[in-house]
Amino acid sequence: MSAPQVAHFTVVATMEQSIRWKQVAQPAGRQLGTWIAEAADAYIDATASKPTPPPPSYDLSARTWHRGRFRVVLAGGNEILVEGMTSHPFGYFQGSANGPSVVTGRVLVHLPTRRMIASARTTGQIRDMAAELEPAYVREEVAAALGIGERGRSAGEEVRTA
Repeated sequence: MSAPQVAHFTVVATMEQSIRWKQVAQPAGRQLGTWIAEAADAYIDATASKPTPPPPSYDLSARTWHRGRFRVVLAGGNEILVEGMTSHPFGYFQGSANGPSVVTGRVLVHLPTRRMIASARTTGQIRDMAAELEPAYVREEVAAALGIGERGRSAGEEVRTA
């Protein structure tokens, strides 16, 4: 076994401090240097600020999806009711831009606007897209609810040019 690495320090103390430290270290069965090191560690443990835990990470892919029905505007402009999975503000159904189908991929829909956003081959790809797009769509919905338009302007506010 290899010996632990050590560091050596010189401690400057008054004669009274030296006597007092030795009087405490000796009954504890410690050499003075060991006792000082243990006292320093105990002081650090008692006074040092504890590291703050990192903020929670939000796993956006861990959405809860539920079976349901929702409306979607198809590529031809027709609005239909489809069966699929929903997790606000998104839903997806098996099919294409032309409508439901059991032989094609999946279509991601923004439920409040009933617009098709994207299509993908697998459910996993659709759910990953929803997780990535959610922050942008949530910001858009909050801005609309507050009446804030593009670039922070209120809805209906004119842009003046000089």
